[in-house]
Amino acid sequence: MPLELPQRSQVKIELFNVRGQSLGVIHDGIENAGWPKIRYDASALSSGVYFYRVMVEGLERSGKHQNTGKMLLLK
Repeated sequence: MPLELPQRSQVKIELFNVRGQSLGVIHDGIENAGWPKIRYDASALSSGVYFYRVMVEGLERSGKHQNTGKMLLLK
């Protein structure tokens, strides 16, 4: 999932199944400005459609952003 940060930010990514049930937080940490590379081991998941929610809060300037997206996992 592409993620561009204009400033150093707190980034939290949560994963959901197609029923809207949370599968957990897959990332929660501070990332520097730019295009961070966030890795997640999806070996415990089955092939299928999943949704993710990305929540970003800037650390240098105030402001929060949230985005939800869909992804297809194929094994």
